[in-house]
Amino acid sequence: MSIFLLIIIGAFVYTYSGTVPEETEAQTVSWKEVTTILRSGNVAQVTQLHNLTVTLILKDGTRIVTKEPTIDDIWDEVHSCGTPCDDMIMATE
Repeated sequence: MSIFLLIIIGAFVYTYSGTVPEETEAQTVSWKEVTTILRSGNVAQVTQLHNLTVTLILKDGTRIVTKEPTIDDIWDEVHSCGTPCDDMIMATE
C-alpha cells in the first residue's frame, strides 16, 4: 500500500514540477533494448499496462515502448537496476 502511495505522490510532484517533457511519438524497441536503456540512468518514468505494454519516458522526453515477456518483468528489472533507477517514477494500471 505504501509503495502505491509513493508512486501516486511521485507522479503528482513530477507532473506539477514544470519538468514534464513534451510528449513525443514513441519508438518501439525490443525487450532486450529496454533493459539496457533502463540501466542507462536516462529514464524518468516507467509505465506498465496489463496487456504487457511497457513505456519508458526518458529525461529528454523520448518515449520508448515494448512488450514485456510476462507481467511484472519490468519491476524485476527496475528492482535489480540499482542506483540508475533510484529516482524513476513507476506506474502501473
